[in-house]
Amino acid sequence: MAEEISVDVTITRDSSFNGSLIPCYVYCDEKNVGVLHPGETIQFKVSPGLHTFKTDRQPGGNNWIGLGCNIRPFLKPITVNANHPLMLRVKNHAHLTTCTFDLEGNEL
Repeated sequence: MAEEISVDVTITRDSSFNGSLIPCYVYCDEKNVGVLHPGETIQFKVSPGLHTFKTDRQPGGNNWIGLGCNIRPFLKPITVNANHPLMLRVKNHAHLTTCTFDLEGNEL
């Protein structure tokens, strides 16, 4: 029987003040893999291939926090290569009416 290959994924959230009061829920293929607060890191494994990573401020997609402030989820499809750990960084972008958690990393 063939051994199943898995790849390490590490996601770290910036420790900046922008958006620091808002938790960042992280999903891989619609499965919640953790919640990040500023400066925190989560690690998990995935199989090689195409995966969709998502960051959001709430589970379940309710992204209105009142006063017309919309916090939009961020989706990023990434092809994960075998034997190449994936490291992503969650970058906070907070403005007067929106807040997003962008994902940047070594996938290119």
